[in-house]
Amino acid sequence: MMNELKSKISTMLVEKFPAVTLYDQELEQSFNKPCFFVQILASKQIKELNRRYRCNLSFDISYLSNKESKNLDYFNMADSLYKLLEYIEVDKKLYRAVNMKYEITDGVLHFIFQVNFNLLKAFKEQDMNNLEVKVSGK
Repeated sequence: MMNELKSKISTMLVEKFPAVTLYDQELEQSFNKPCFFVQILASKQIKELNRRYRCNLSFDISYLSNKESKNLDYFNMADSLYKLLEYIEVDKKLYRAVNMKYEITDGVLHFIFQVNFNLLKAFKEQDMNNLEVKVSGK
């Protein structure tokens, strides 16, 4: 599910902002601005009843601007990301982004949010073996 969500988020960014380059991983040297980097920051899975699990994924979308007034561009981009990423549709299911926030650190906009969902793991049932019972009585 992690890869599907990350892929869908990347697709949504490319469709909404076609002029902005999207990189899957951070590059150490040259890259073209403006650009996005999409990363999964953390993942958590909590076992609940039986085969049910509660999952939490934290994402960071980093945005680097090429404009003169970077702060204004970052504020506008953050506002657009709030609207764009409120709901993420994967396999005809809607996932809601929660705890959305942004911060500007070292000249980079970091838009951080979480996606929570339930997971039902497949359970392989084992057939019972044959049991022989001898009954003796009157």
